[in-house]
Amino acid sequence: SILLSILMRCDAFSDVVFTVILCKSPEIREINLAKTLRCTFKFPCALHQMALFSLIVGVFIAQGLVGMGLLMTKKALPAAFKLNEFAFILGTMTLEKAKGCNPQL
Repeated sequence: SILLSILMRCDAFSDVVFTVILCKSPEIREINLAKTLRCTFKFPCALHQMALFSLIVGVFIAQGLVGMGLLMTKKALPAAFKLNEFAFILGTMTLEKAKGCNPQL
């Protein structure tokens, strides 16, 4: 559990990097699995568009906004920390420590 938690801290970052790589590469509209399943899967739109949609909806809205909302209301804090991958709270604590504040969670 601890190992997976450490590995998943870079999850949102890897989603962003993957989407940027897809946006800069030639358009992918199908996956050809001729050697393994002997079939081709066609996408309804380009793969970079699907990755961008899932990044905006899945990472920024479903994770980021919900996590920040939970942090602001101080409800379900373990879920809030996980949704924000601890980065938001660590950044806030660092900022408050630099200002000389004593954060009370």
